[in-house]
Amino acid sequence: MHHFARSVRYPDSALINGRGQRYLVDSGDPEVESKLTPWPVYDLEPNKRYRFRVSHPGNKMCAFKVSVDQHNITVIAADGIPIIAREVDTFTMMPGVLCLFHL
Repeated sequence: MHHFARSVRYPDSALINGRGQRYLVDSGDPEVESKLTPWPVYDLEPNKRYRFRVSHPGNKMCAFKVSVDQHNITVIAADGIPIIAREVDTFTMMPGVLCLFHL
């Protein structure tokens, strides 16, 4: 996922099938920095279709792009409303939006 803005307003998080990257809370020790957990990895089998739900739960007016390296994706719904399926290499999300796509 890529942040569009060139300001300091970055997305707080994103969820992909309910999993996402988050900050680990430190113990309050000023010498211990909070760290991000790694992005989840999805092991997929060839020649199978997978449905993904991506949520932008941010509260800042900050769009981000969703893409899957070296793959086209087929967007099938936005905010729970089915749409005409469209194969794309990336799509843009605003805060509060939920999108479904097949890979």
